[in-house]
Amino acid sequence: MDFLRVNIADGVVSVSPTPDKYLKFGGRALTSRIIADEIPAICDPLGPENKLIIATGLLTGTTAPCSGRISIGAKSPLTGGIKESNVGGVAGANLARAGIRAIIIEGAPSDSFALKTIVIAPGGARLEDASHLKGLGTYETAEKLRALHGDKAAVLCVGPQANRGWRRRRFKVLTWRDAPPARRAGAASDPSSAPKASKLS
Repeated sequence: MDFLRVNIADGVVSVSPTPDKYLKFGGRALTSRIIADEIPAICDPLGPENKLIIATGLLTGTTAPCSGRISIGAKSPLTGGIKESNVGGVAGANLARAGIRAIIIEGAPSDSFALKTIVIAPGGARLEDASHLKGLGTYETAEKLRALHGDKAAVLCVGPQANRGWRRRRFKVLTWRDAPPARRAGAASDPSSAPKASKLS
């Protein structure tokens, strides 16, 4: 299982093996540990030093009951502490099957209103411009991304609140067309470094 590191500032997407010290961690434990190790305790939660961590559980991708969840964590703008929320749907299983233990989103673009999409597919991961999604709600975002990537794509996305830099924002996980969100997650991070959406196939 690998770490997928996405630097929004320079557009670099890199993959590296999970460090040994994290091999026994998954989900909330993994997001919290990465936050504690990589994010300065006194940084501005809405600044470029904050990171958004998305992690699968140790059993995600297996047939174990209730194992198909992911954790989303960051330094909270509301409390200044470590914040984690978890969501269901098929995104976690898709990540695990792609060999990804965690996604670490870091940095900030020069244009704080720039929107990017992280596309994870069998050929690898890449950043794409997402300006066409600006101002859209989560359902509209999912519909447009599925039109591009297929109906079976799992979509992790934020809505207009995050794009506007509000301190309260949610991630939604949408998996099938015309279905309600699998779960809302209340994790928050730097709106300029958070992707508009991630497509997992």
